[in-house]
Amino acid sequence: MARRGERYAVQDRLYAALERLETKDTQHAAVQELQRLIREMEPPALSTLLHAAGTQTAKTSQFSRKHCLALASQACTPQGCPHWRAMLEPLLLDKLLGLLGRALRDGDAAVRGAAAEGLGTVAAQLAAAHPGTDATSGTPSNPLLACILEALGEPGAGAAAADALAQAADHLGPLDPALLRLLLTALSNPLCGGRGELCSALARLEGGRVLGLVGTSFQQVLAAWPDVLGSAAAGTGLLGVLGSKGKDFGARAAAAGALKALAAGVGPQAPGWDVVAAGLKTAKTDISKPVRDAAAAALPLVVGLLEFEASGASADQWPSVCGSLLAAEAGGGKWVAASGARAKMAAASRPEESGPPGQLIPAVHPAMPPLAAVGSPYAAPPVAVSAAPPMTLPPFAPVAAVPAYPPAGMLPPPPAAFPYPPPVVMSAPPVAPQDSGQLAAQLASIQQQQAAMAAALASFASSTQSTLQQLQLHLSSVGAGVAALAAGGGSSGNSSHAQAIQAHLASVNAGVAALAVGATPAMAQAAPDWEAAYAQLLGAGASVAADQQAQLKLLRCIARSQPVWEQLSPATGQRLMQAVVAFLQEGTALKRLLPLLWPLADTTTPASRAMVAYPTALRQQLLAALAAYPLPALSAEPQQQGEAPGQGGGAAPDGASHAADPLVEKRELLLSALRAVWE
Repeated sequence: MARRGERYAVQDRLYAALERLETKDTQHAAVQELQRLIREMEPPALSTLLHAAGTQTAKTSQFSRKHCLALASQACTPQGCPHWRAMLEPLLLDKLLGLLGRALRDGDAAVRGAAAEGLGTVAAQLAAAHPGTDATSGTPSNPLLACILEALGEPGAGAAAADALAQAADHLGPLDPALLRLLLTALSNPLCGGRGELCSALARLEGGRVLGLVGTSFQQVLAAWPDVLGSAAAGTGLLGVLGSKGKDFGARAAAAGALKALAAGVGPQAPGWDVVAAGLKTAKTDISKPVRDAAAAALPLVVGLLEFEASGASADQWPSVCGSLLAAEAGGGKWVAASGARAKMAAASRPEESGPPGQLIPAVHPAMPPLAAVGSPYAAPPVAVSAAPPMTLPPFAPVAAVPAYPPAGMLPPPPAAFPYPPPVVMSAPPVAPQDSGQLAAQLASIQQQQAAMAAALASFASSTQSTLQQLQLHLSSVGAGVAALAAGGGSSGNSSHAQAIQAHLASVNAGVAALAVGATPAMAQAAPDWEAAYAQLLGAGASVAADQQAQLKLLRCIARSQPVWEQLSPATGQRLMQAVVAFLQEGTALKRLLPLLWPLADTTTPASRAMVAYPTALRQQLLAALAAYPLPALSAEPQQQGEAPGQGGGAAPDGASHAADPLVEKRELLLSALRAVWE
């Protein structure tokens, strides 16, 4: 029964946090609360999360829809939820894919982008947890792939579906040839809204890795190579997208990036690169600068491939040559991102490039060992899913620097007689002995400056002490003179005035003596003791309800101190809560009390934890007083011209005059939050 009660309490907190997502003042705190709740949820509560995330109305905001999708996909990761494997089981997986599939058709672009990113995360987790199953295959039996392809044919969801396919392509098995032909048909359709994303899904080059379907479905791409390249005149394939006209600049830039990635990953194993070079030369004169930059970045690699084919070298040597060309391009500062799709392609569904640029291509090479860590949302796609030949790109390093025993999957270095010379290795100049002497001299100078500063600080402290002592002696002498004047009667004969001056000098002398004893260069002022201040204002069992001056002093103290419940003793805190109840019952301005009450509704604050020691009856009195707080009535709307009183729709129901008052919303929000914490 206790465990069931905990589960229902988590569900209540879930619905309360989802309601707070609709308010700008609390939406970011609600997102953090939902992220904490997901880590505490049991598998039955995850179904409730998916149901609540999919329940939308016409008033559901974009922020709420977008973050609900992100939280649902976060529950599939081990960092987001301890029961993440349950989300990948058929029962919850079908609900999650249905939620993300409906979001691909949302009218808001940000929501569609969040759905595409969520599908990429789910694909990465499925590939890590269930490799080699239908959930990761490239056939229509894969529910995730079927969800993406179903939305790909719809006009409003095509771009988002293509974006999702680009993020999930690295985690799929070999694609069915019929599905590949379907994608190439959509790529050749000028009315398709996601042609740029489809180009990125087909092939893209990121950080020296060839990603996309060319890595996971290498043989299928080679079998459909004429359709992949297409024709610029007929408007088919990548060349058709590259030579298209109109304002689809992103698709043309993505097509240039895809051709560059295919040149790096496929190389001399496929023909037609002379036609590709001609198309890229034409694209260098495009009216759009991103298209010109992408074509200019892809053309040197394609020209280098043509020269490589003309030299008659073996195809096994192309990866090393390609790595040298890319290294020269990156070193010359001409690196242009090959992918024209959105920058979030390197997000949660793919690994980050933590190593040196130009590492191996695990998606293309079939002999890479499986990953040791299973379940990471940033895990690389499962290996041994493609029958591709051993094509790989070496690191962006000189050819002579390749180790004698390379890791599994890396090709050996080219022979010494290869016509491409290795680049020059640059090294840092050695440190001369005189540099060490200069550093030692600078260090000695810094130490001397520090010693001088310490001596100056000590002299300042001693001079301050001596000055205060001299002032004390001067005041003592003045006081003695005044005392003698009072004893002798003085010329004026007014001894009472002299005694008053003597008393004032005595008080000043005592203050100076105390300052001289504890004088320091910088004296810090102690923090105010709010426990003593509130105890003095509230008194022992006294009530402030009948004393207006005491009420004003207490309200000023509340405004100065802000929430200090954790600094008060239980007795003082209970008397303060009784005073707050009295303020609410008398109708004191709620705006002056809200800053004191807000921390009680947040379970992460020390003030909320301090409420545990307070009696339950006292907390119930506060809830009742807050619920019955008399709100000020708003003025009625002016009557229309020529309308008699009593006409025009009748009287509004009770509470309707407070509908537009923001104070009502704050009172209701605080009341619901306090009830959720205390009840």
